[in-house]
Amino acid sequence: QDYGAEYEAEEAAAAPNPKFGKPKNTKETASTTTSTTNASRGKLLKKELAKYNLTRRKHSKLCDAFVKGTTNKSVEEVVDVMCRMKYLYGGYCYCKEFNKEIREAEDEIDREVDDIAEQYKGYNSDPFSEFEGYYRGIRGDACREVTGYYSFADYKLDVANSWTAFPEQWPWI
Repeated sequence: QDYGAEYEAEEAAAAPNPKFGKPKNTKETASTTTSTTNASRGKLLKKELAKYNLTRRKHSKLCDAFVKGTTNKSVEEVVDVMCRMKYLYGGYCYCKEFNKEIREAEDEIDREVDDIAEQYKGYNSDPFSEFEGYYRGIRGDACREVTGYYSFADYKLDVANSWTAFPEQWPWI
């Protein structure tokens, strides 16, 4: 799958129309208008997140995109995504099934690493290495074999994005 093309298409759909919104004055006016708009979008997001006892995460690309106006998601959609992510990753074990699925995949990957290393014994250039059979990238290879993804983070994100078993009421509210 070409994730880059999908991302570019999403960005293109979310980009503001160049025919509108650009002031005829100076660049300074455009900058001031943009920062004012960003500030109001930031306040709106903060207010909506507070309704769900959430705060804006510092490294949230989705929240940043909303504040900058570079996503086509509404504030409600952004807040819904943030609630879902807290439910799955919140550290309070709200979603034991999700955590169990992730742990099981990690355990299976560990077993696959050992199986691959066993197959590659004798192929190392250093016959006295205590890590005989292991090589750089073996975990990625095992992860791809088990999950279809080279990166475990990509697998975990895919599971999170496709997760549907959410409660009617968020448990932290």
